[in-house]
Amino acid sequence: MYLLSNLFSKLQTAQRLQKTDVKVPWSTATLRFIKLLKRQHLIRQYYVQDDKNIAIECYPNTLTQIRQISKSKKRIYIPAKRIGTLGQKGHIIVLSTSYGLLTAQEARILNVGGEILCEIY
Repeated sequence: MYLLSNLFSKLQTAQRLQKTDVKVPWSTATLRFIKLLKRQHLIRQYYVQDDKNIAIECYPNTLTQIRQISKSKKRIYIPAKRIGTLGQKGHIIVLSTSYGLLTAQEARILNVGGEILCEIY
């Protein structure tokens, strides 16, 4: 969780400063989250650099806010039946499921629940 919150902070700071390039420490969790962002067309590209860092090229003004929902002391889970009630139009909810990291829309299609990690505006 610490690595993801670090990633959220770095991405939001880069967006506020209107930077398009961000470097974050490599981990399996951060790489999976970055792949999800790429799949949703929220980042332009990413590169794994020597197994220690990941360089991310962002689109300007796409990740205006990332709000962490589950935290290390309080984890929030949602069953598959309630996923249809999540989020507002234009927001992306990220879930950690048995299928990996999915958006709420993907989880609804696969009919799986999981831990709500964050909401992206």
